[in-house]
Amino acid sequence: MTKKYQVILHGSIIFQSDDELVADRYRFLTKGSVLKTVYTTNLERACLLLGWQGGTVHQVAQETGLTVDEILNAENIDTLIKEKQCNE
Repeated sequence: MTKKYQVILHGSIIFQSDDELVADRYRFLTKGSVLKTVYTTNLERACLLLGWQGGTVHQVAQETGLTVDEILNAENIDTLIKEKQCNE
């Protein structure tokens, strides 16, 4: 799972970062906003990277050329998909 920090103002995400300190500084600058921690799975991250709203791990594997195990167990799915796309 990946941890993301979102800054929310009036119910809308206005900023998102992997770095809690950066997100908290942005929250401080936008008065009235809230900092929220969100966890995403490798499958959710992969679908976002592919521009999909959702999908199965098997669809992602077929599209990226990765195995199901690689997708599920990746430390950093973003980097893994980008490396795979660069090698093709």
